[in-house]
Amino acid sequence: MLAAPPDRPFITMWHDEDEVDVVTFGEFVQMARCQAADFVAHGVTPGDRVILVMPQGIRVMVSFAAAMLVGAVPAIMAYPNFKIEPKKYRFGLSGVSKNLKARLIVVDDQFPDDLLSYVECSGDAKIVRNVVMQGGSSDWELPELPSDPDRIAFIQHSAGTTGLQKGVALSHAAVLAQLEHLSAAIRLTSEDRIYSWLPLYHDMGLIACFMLPLVYHLPVVMQSPTDWVMRPGSMLSLITQYRCTLSWIPNFTLQFLARRVSVKERPNFDLSSVRMFINCSEPVREQSIKEFLTAFAANGARIEMLQSSYALAENVFAVTQSGLDPSGLPGRVWVSARRLTDAHIAEPVEAGSNESICLVSSGRCIAGNRARIVSPEGVELPEGHVGEVAIQSDSLFEGYYNRPDLTAKAKKEG
Repeated sequence: MLAAPPDRPFITMWHDEDEVDVVTFGEFVQMARCQAADFVAHGVTPGDRVILVMPQGIRVMVSFAAAMLVGAVPAIMAYPNFKIEPKKYRFGLSGVSKNLKARLIVVDDQFPDDLLSYVECSGDAKIVRNVVMQGGSSDWELPELPSDPDRIAFIQHSAGTTGLQKGVALSHAAVLAQLEHLSAAIRLTSEDRIYSWLPLYHDMGLIACFMLPLVYHLPVVMQSPTDWVMRPGSMLSLITQYRCTLSWIPNFTLQFLARRVSVKERPNFDLSSVRMFINCSEPVREQSIKEFLTAFAANGARIEMLQSSYALAENVFAVTQSGLDPSGLPGRVWVSARRLTDAHIAEPVEAGSNESICLVSSGRCIAGNRARIVSPEGVELPEGHVGEVAIQSDSLFEGYYNRPDLTAKAKKEG
């Protein structure tokens, strides 16, 4: 971050046609240094956890980088919105803040007062509203931090569907290894420009759309998930306007765009700049791919730009990436839907037959990663059998923060 060309554009945050915030790398670094000085003034020291509960945008990204500059361990939590069930949100806010035992919890000026009571503070922890933080001098001298690659860089939370989300502790070494392998797998260049509506509290948004462009000095064009859902065509408009080349998306995005962007809007879009839409975090559906290509072929959508990946927070991000094979496309296999459901076996059948279902590959393992399919007991299964994914990697997490019991269940020797 500190070595980035200061005049190079970094974040373009789109709110609507009349409100767009832009910062260069130089401006971002200056803002982060000022925020870092404020954190130190609030008593933050290396190793302290800093929880950020702020809307999607430049300010939360600055605060995240500032915490890392002082050797603290930041964690971004979801900001309340109309899509989040209030009871579930209060449960998560209370449980996560209690587990992390943060020194500082930063909320924005619009964070609801009634939710502050669910933030668990211990000892001399503080809750501060970002708007009142004074902003120290950008000339403030950064503290000298231990050069320990195994030191925890930040905590991201697992995207589990049940119970309290687990805090995934990631070392500097793991994060840098992941970014190196990921950048090689997608053949990243200095000409790439990323588009994202993905939330920063999720690994796909945090790693692929913040850490990757931060480390490799790439521009990123962003909008909030809520703004995108309300106006799906804005995604394609921003890709067109800024000539974006990369975008990570969950599978539902393809059908959502095909069904929600009107035929009247479509002539305004040009997708010819895109190298990859990388389908991740959900099963990849052949039908979704077909719908998207049918809807936007006239706008430059091509099958070779629709790639896929398997990722998880515990590996920082990606385990696999498609496009590594000579064909350049994710593999496809047609299997018996009945055998898959009844026997948990992917038995190949003739493509298009009555009982067939198409499975789309999430690609091959990227460098530094190995994967195998195992039974619940950890025994490797034969080819075509459904089981759990076990991985070995040089970017694996250190453990679930303050949960050695869960860490022992998840991490095994061998």
